[in-house]
Parts: sequence; structure tokens; C-alpha cells
Amino acid sequence: MSDGAAYEADLKTSYRAVRDRLMKPVQAAPEANRIREEKTMGHSLGDLNEHLFSQLDRLSDQEKTPEKLEVEVKRAEAVVSVASQIISNADTAIKAAHLVVNHGDRFLKMVPMLEGKKQ
Repeated sequence: MSDGAAYEADLKTSYRAVRDRLMKPVQAAPEANRIREEKTMGHSLGDLNEHLFSQLDRLSDQEKTPEKLEVEVKRAEAVVSVASQIISNADTAIKAAHLVVNHGDRFLKMVPMLEGKKQ
């Protein structure tokens, strides 16, 4: 195997390792797990997208009283705030993965998010 092919194979391996670390579900406290099971909302960006469209549907409900609509608007503002942070975090993770793909795993120690949990 040539040096170029070996380097490319190392990059692919590094990319897969980073991707696997980023895609691992986050372990939450038992109380959070109980609440999550009750709400049945997942933690993928697709789930977030569905949740945002559901919120839009609730805001568009013509039968809501002005009082209920005001409560729903406040809820929507909170959802948008949290969703923005989730999207920002995903964007950062993608940029970190690109860094590893483009420059190898020599940056892993400089990007603590990619190192994973210490065993």
C-alpha cells in the first residue's frame, strides 16, 4: 500500500471514529429518561424538525382562544431558543468532523468534544 493510500485509509478510519462518537446517544439522568419516555420525542435532527413543525401546527390552530394562543406563542419562543442551540451544536460537530476528515486525527486532543468519555 502506498503512503497516499495508507494516509487515505487512516483518514477514513478517523472519520468513522469521529462520526461514531458524534452519533452516540447522550446518556441522561434517570429522571430525564422517565420524562423523555413520557414525551416520546427522540434526539435526532429529524425528530427536532418534526417537533418544530408540530409547534407550527399548534400556532396555526384557528380554534385557539387568544389566551391559549398567547401561552402557545411563549412556548414556541422557548422551543425555538432550545432548537437554535441544538442546531448550533450539530453545526459545530459537523465542522469538527470536517476538521478530522481534512487534517487527520492529530487534532482530536485539541477538540475535547471529539475525544469521547475517558474509560
